[in-house]
Amino acid sequence: MWAGLLAVVVIIILASGSIGEDFLRNSGGEDLLWKGPVGWSRVGFYPGVTFAVDDKEEFSGLHSLTILCTDSSVRGKQPPPNWSQEIVEGLPLGRQVVLSAFIKTRNVAGFAAAAIQCLSYDQQKILVSATTGSLQGSTDWKAVSCSLLVPQGTDKVRVSCLLSGTGQAWFDDIELDVR
Repeated sequence: MWAGLLAVVVIIILASGSIGEDFLRNSGGEDLLWKGPVGWSRVGFYPGVTFAVDDKEEFSGLHSLTILCTDSSVRGKQPPPNWSQEIVEGLPLGRQVVLSAFIKTRNVAGFAAAAIQCLSYDQQKILVSATTGSLQGSTDWKAVSCSLLVPQGTDKVRVSCLLSGTGQAWFDDIELDVR
């Protein structure tokens, strides 16, 4: 009897979004399709900006996502160059989510960071957002994180790994966990 009850509890927890569940696909850019990371989109195509999957610089695994910008006129453009992933199914409405990542930078004049946005289709706006601490200059791999409460009315959650300014940034082990 207890085994049956335990199985039902486990199924309910898994179906409702368990604590610590990572909502992102391919958090380290390990899974590739046509040399691009599965689940991730490149946003902010500007002259002097290169997006890549790097197999020489990684925090863990075999790859990391990187953005290189050599044109100073890109700083301040909207949207900034970023790797982006959007979640539309199984949103943890009314729950806290924590975005964590490892970021490495080289000669960044501007900043590199990761961000979460909760968006509404009806209101065509960002309901709430959070950004990790930003990194500048040259840094080794550094753990960054931020969190927010996903409000009712959220239709989509967007996670972005961005570079605003020149230099190069690498992103790895990007996770969005429900608390």
